Amino acid sequence: MADRSALDAREAQLLEALAVAVLVVDARGEIVFTNHGARTMLAPSTKEPAPRSLDEIADGADDAHPLSLASIWAVLGGRRGATDVACSIRAGGRSLSVEVSVSRWVREPGALVLVCIRDASERRAVEARLRHASTHDALTGCFNRAYIEERRASLDAEDRGYCALIADVDGLKSVNDRLGHEAGDALIVAAAAAMNAAAAEGDIVARLGGDEFVLIVLGGDQEALARAAASIRRAASDAVVDEGAPRLALSVGGAVRRGREPLAAVMKRADQRMYADKGARRRATSASQT
Repeated sequence: MADRSALDAREAQLLEALAVAVLVVDARGEIVFTNHGARTMLAPSTKEPAPRSLDEIADGADDAHPLSLASIWAVLGGRRGATDVACSIRAGGRSLSVEVSVSRWVREPGALVLVCIRDASERRAVEARLRHASTHDALTGCFNRAYIEERRASLDAEDRGYCALIADVDGLKSVNDRLGHEAGDALIVAAAAAMNAAAAEGDIVARLGGDEFVLIVLGGDQEALARAAASIRRAASDAVVDEGAPRLALSVGGAVRRGREPLAAVMKRADQRMYADKGARRRATSASQT
């Protein structure tokens, strides 16, 4: 249990009233005071003993951790303390994502270190959800165009090959007009599944907008392009579509990166070939109906 004798009654009362979790630590890394917020965070169960030293909290972290003994000594030696540093700590047998502020507390008979800890797990979860929403398509769960734009600079800078395949749903406008947008959305979801079926781990599948998708096969060559295109077509022909929509049909075109060619140029060639495929499919359909 924390030793309140290291603080006078007024100091302890003031720290106890703070909403943030507060520890007071001596030069040995021993915890000489914990306020209510810290006790609740670090020992949430009454059966668990409160930590007595920072070693129990930092849990084997290296010297760079803001709660390592080396960091505490540096703060006591006059170095500026840490402010809102993101790190992990051990608390109640679990790992917590927190933000830590560490500062030197000059007092008689000697300086101590004041540690403030804020639980950042909920904020990080919210940030992760926001990040996911900003880079993923809500309907299909695929990446979106914004993510492709975000990755473009890194892909352009890398000296490695890849291939890009563009796919577009055939006859979507007609389906929307005749059967409603729920049927059209069902086709789009099925198209996303077909693209994902052709993707390996590390590949990128994104909905570019409307009924157009891209699959980027990292490290892919002409042979990989042909395999991916065949896989997309096979998955499309096997797709079971809900909401009473007709069978899924996709037009597909692809291109392999040439040297250090930028992604925009690769996707433009793939897009052109996709439209060429769409035109050929329309002509074939018209010929079969005459």
